[in-house]
Order: sequence, then structure tokens, then C-alpha cells
Amino acid sequence: MTKRNPKLKKCDMTKCAGYCCYDGVYISDEEEKTLRQLIKNHPNDFSESPDFYFEDGNWENRVVGRKTKIRPFKYPDDFPKHFNQTKCIFGDDNGLCILQKIAIRENIHEWSYKPWACIMFPLTIQDGQIVPPPNRDQPDDDYINEDYPGYTNCLYCGKDCDGGQDWKKVLSREILYFKTNYSKKR
Repeated sequence: MTKRNPKLKKCDMTKCAGYCCYDGVYISDEEEKTLRQLIKNHPNDFSESPDFYFEDGNWENRVVGRKTKIRPFKYPDDFPKHFNQTKCIFGDDNGLCILQKIAIRENIHEWSYKPWACIMFPLTIQDGQIVPPPNRDQPDDDYINEDYPGYTNCLYCGKDCDGGQDWKKVLSREILYFKTNYSKKR
């Protein structure tokens, strides 16, 4: 496999309103347990019981498990055509995450309640190692066919692009967070 060394742009919610959140996120049992407790502890932030926010998911028989629910959401015109017009139940209309807002309000690290997949995107973790997004000349890891050409390389922050910077620099906060917290959260 060709080494991955993409040039990326920093996440900018003014460009996309959280496109990466369009299908919710698959979560571990421990993450669901933590989020259920958070919902119980913050009744002013959540109007439904914890059961409302989670469901069983199956994405193309590639990822199966528990995930956050989604809600209808209308994205801007440049939204990838093969994505559904939906958003994670924890995302607000501006692309921000209620889980992150609660952490900030509690004066703890802003990612304390977020699932690992959300924190690390557009990176992935394989066998305990960080894997960057593909280079522009490599297929997207989630490529299925021409109707679904991928996920990461279709998003502003995951696309190897002209004018981007080295992925390690752009995602240095995520990399540091991983190195500091991964073994504690798993």
C-alpha cells in the first residue's frame, strides 16, 4: 500500500455545517453507557429518555452495531449528493455538537463526552494506530461504487487538496489527544 501523506485543511464548520455527522456515529458499549448517563444528568439539554438517542445500525454490511440516531437536516448545495440529508441527533443546526457544548460549559476538555470516531475524524484508528485519510490518488476507504464514491475524501476536512498542510500539523490536537487518552478511554 502506498504511504498516506495527505495535505489537509482544518475543520471549518462555516464551510460544511458538520457534513461528517450526516449519518450519526457508531459507538462502543462504553461510549453508549457514558452518553446515557450524560443524558440523565442533563435533563435541560435533552428532552427525551436516553433510549431515544441510540439505535442499531448496519452500514452496507461493513459496520454493524450501536450508533447515534439521526434527524432530517437540509445541508448547503455543495453537500455530497450520495449522503442523506440527515444529521446526528447530537448535532445542532450550525454543525456544533451538544456533547461538546456541555463539556465546555462544565469547564472540562471539549472532547470529554464525544465518541472516539467523532474526535478523531478524519483520522481512523486501526490496531491502536492512527491512520490518516487517503492521498488524492488513493481510493477512499469507504468507496463502494460510483454511486457511493466514499466518505472521507468527500468532505472538506478529509480531502487531500492543493493549499492544504501536512495532515500531522492540521490534526495535531487530535493526535495529541489520542496519544494522551486512547488507552484510558478504551
